[in-house]
Amino acid sequence: MKHMSIYQLLGKIPNHIWVAVSNWCSRIIIAMVQLVSIRMLLAGFGSEKFAVFVLLTSLIGWYSLSDMGVGLSLQNYISEKRSLNEPYTDYLSSAFVITLVLWCLGIFFLFLISPVIAPIFLKQFTFISDAEKIKYFFIIGFIYFSVTLSSTTYKIWYAEQKGYLANIVPAIASLIGLFGVWYVLKLDVENKLLIALIAFTSPAMILGVFFFFLKTIVFSKLRLHKDIFVFKNLVNRAGRFFFFALIGLFITQIDYFVLSQTVKAYDIVIYNISNKLFSFAFSIYVAVLTAWHPVNAEMYVRNEFFNIRRYAKTYIIAGILGIILFTFGFMIFKQKIIMILSPQENIIIPVVFILLLGIYFAIRIWNDTFVTLLVSMNKFRHIFIIAPIQIVISALLQITLAYKFGINGLIVGLIIAYLSTSAWFLPKVFKKHVLMD
Repeated sequence: MKHMSIYQLLGKIPNHIWVAVSNWCSRIIIAMVQLVSIRMLLAGFGSEKFAVFVLLTSLIGWYSLSDMGVGLSLQNYISEKRSLNEPYTDYLSSAFVITLVLWCLGIFFLFLISPVIAPIFLKQFTFISDAEKIKYFFIIGFIYFSVTLSSTTYKIWYAEQKGYLANIVPAIASLIGLFGVWYVLKLDVENKLLIALIAFTSPAMILGVFFFFLKTIVFSKLRLHKDIFVFKNLVNRAGRFFFFALIGLFITQIDYFVLSQTVKAYDIVIYNISNKLFSFAFSIYVAVLTAWHPVNAEMYVRNEFFNIRRYAKTYIIAGILGIILFTFGFMIFKQKIIMILSPQENIIIPVVFILLLGIYFAIRIWNDTFVTLLVSMNKFRHIFIIAPIQIVISALLQITLAYKFGINGLIVGLIIAYLSTSAWFLPKVFKKHVLMD
């Protein structure tokens, strides 16, 4: 038997394994950058200006809606065309045109709403004038709209089995952004907060837009395609992805909007630090669900219901145990963590808040596992039925309880919203679709 070289061994590793590894590495790098940036920004700006930074950068999820699901629609069509060995330049061309039109419309809409929303969103920060608030809001919005434009390239790379590139580029951009913030904090300039915001967020925009044009124009030798059928295909399929993303954001991403109107900057800092740490732990489970999604889809087609239930049970138990361990670890070492992240600010994270976050993310593990199961089985209807109800309950409870009990109330509102809707409804739907042995 011949000895294989290291390059031959590496060559035998399936491509999707490399994508998964790059995904994990990218998540770790980005998470570390976020944690280091917390220390740098708190030391450089203090809690008030850091809270402004947090609120403005928290909006990226909402700006990601600006592609209206076209990126994911394009990804699906490219995958289908590749499986049939058919060209897909017409879809690239159409997506290029649609995305640019949506970007222009988005910037125009941002220009109109910034004077209205910015003073309300940042109303508690009286050290910033309304004119400055509008400028901050518009500039960050412009950058994030452009980042969303570039994310179409990442979808193309995933479809072409080059997902490692879609993981590497954001990680590099986050490192450049961290360096940019470090450099800005050393400068003696006016509008340092705005410059730091631009330095932190613009690398993702610059790299992303560069690769977007490089991919769609240079590599694909793009010619503007006039096939209305292709446009309709992309838009029709994009609608479902857009609605699904919109539902997810309304359920999980209105927290900072609520906090901006209900609590002080100090509480926003506590929420941001704690949520960042828990979200990193939760992202490990999300990566597992993402990898499991196509596997579960194949098992469902083959009617392997026993294996589906077995894997689901295993993942849920492991995920919840992991969150429990993380919660108690956070409680034990919270002061050391705070000393590392914010040695100059006197920040105290209440034990009750940590426990509530632990309960919330344990419920998310349970809930998101069943969402993944149903989506992989193409069972969207029941998710769309329960989601609007959950959105209304969640928004009302978060606003009401945050006003009365601060950040603790906001998390309690989220917990009640999940437990009263999707956390029991989706498992029930899953059982109906998977035959019990």
